[in-house]
Amino acid sequence: MHTSSKKLTGQYGAIIFLMLFYTIFHIALTPDYWDDASYRNAMDGSIRNLLLFLHRGYLLQTSRTTIELVTGILSVLPYSVWKLLNLLIILLLYEDIVWFQIHVFKITDASSEWAASLLLCSLPFSIMASAGWLATTLNYLWVISLGWYAVNKVIKAVILEEKLSFKEKILTILTVLYSGCFESVTALMSVGILAAIFYEKKWKHKKAPGLLWVILAILLLFLVEIAICPGNQNRMKSDVGYWMADYAQMNLLDKLRMGIVMAFMHFVSIPSPIFFILNASCLAVAIMKKGTRIQKLAAACPVALDILWTCYFMINYLLGNKTMTYQVPNTLLSGGIDMIEQLAMLATIAIWFASLLYTLYWAFEAKKDFFLCLSILLTGCVPEVIVGMSATVTNSMLRTVIYLYLSMILIILCLLKEIRIFWTQIKWFRLAVYFTLACGIALNAMQMTRHILVYG
Repeated sequence: MHTSSKKLTGQYGAIIFLMLFYTIFHIALTPDYWDDASYRNAMDGSIRNLLLFLHRGYLLQTSRTTIELVTGILSVLPYSVWKLLNLLIILLLYEDIVWFQIHVFKITDASSEWAASLLLCSLPFSIMASAGWLATTLNYLWVISLGWYAVNKVIKAVILEEKLSFKEKILTILTVLYSGCFESVTALMSVGILAAIFYEKKWKHKKAPGLLWVILAILLLFLVEIAICPGNQNRMKSDVGYWMADYAQMNLLDKLRMGIVMAFMHFVSIPSPIFFILNASCLAVAIMKKGTRIQKLAAACPVALDILWTCYFMINYLLGNKTMTYQVPNTLLSGGIDMIEQLAMLATIAIWFASLLYTLYWAFEAKKDFFLCLSILLTGCVPEVIVGMSATVTNSMLRTVIYLYLSMILIILCLLKEIRIFWTQIKWFRLAVYFTLACGIALNAMQMTRHILVYG
């Protein structure tokens, strides 16, 4: 029995830890405020109002019909149903990451599975409650987890040239039907599928699998729905009046600035474990691989900038100049300290990107990994750029950063692969990694506990 338990823990320990961690909080959290309450009221407590709910949402709010369908159903069911499904979605996200790191990055050791689990436990999960637990997770966590499943299956069929089972094909289509109706994901998936079809026809001189054409047809229908949906137009007008009165005065550069600064403020105004671990991993790689002085200085820039800005916000909080919450910059630059802050952040972000990419380029022995990480990072930035162009940037950015967070997790895993040889050789390195991850998990737990105590 003891041997069996030890084998089970060794094989599934990472999954067990992940599920136990999030199960504890799911028992306590309650999806009954803000948008969750609005959805429940709109359904009037009965599934019979589902069609009216969908019709009203399409006319006034959104073209995300598939997501709205699931939202309406779960709004009238007991909270425990959503909690169970949400835990399964977290598990699926973990499996998505593990599959990707094994088949794309060729990372197969068990320690990387633990790293993926612990990094997900360090993810600031309270951002998944910024519009209400149910509403936010269904529109972001579920979209990403299910969409990533579909991406993995496309990679399996096209890049790895492995045959998909009938079950996998059906599940892929269903996941696209759900995640593909989210606007930014529609755009990303459409580009990805067109690239896959082009790759099959022009590069491999093969007939593209029928599954790709089915997915493309679904995405094209979603693009048409997004373009003609009256709810999207109504929401854009109402959002301007409610969230950003200066929106009409902002030019393209102003909107890009708002999106970039808002995302960066999220990572540094309150310490972000994933952002810090990514930055610290760059420095660790430079030290372990005995980089040149220039390489070490460049690798130290990201973590130094992270610490400096977090200290800046902390000092301002202690002096009473800022609140202990996510900061919102002024929409228009009009001089003063806010303008200096924003310009300094833009310069910081440029230095951060340059330092990160330079470190990744020389650190990866296989340049394929560099270009993969670059593609992943840029893909993670796309939703932030899109929401930065909208009037809801000040509230939507808080949850949209999950795309960047998951991009960062993949890059961290790839960086750890480069120095895994030191894992067994250097004890202080192992302890430093464990300590950093433990602090990240503790901070995530504190943030979720605070949110549950204040809101539910």
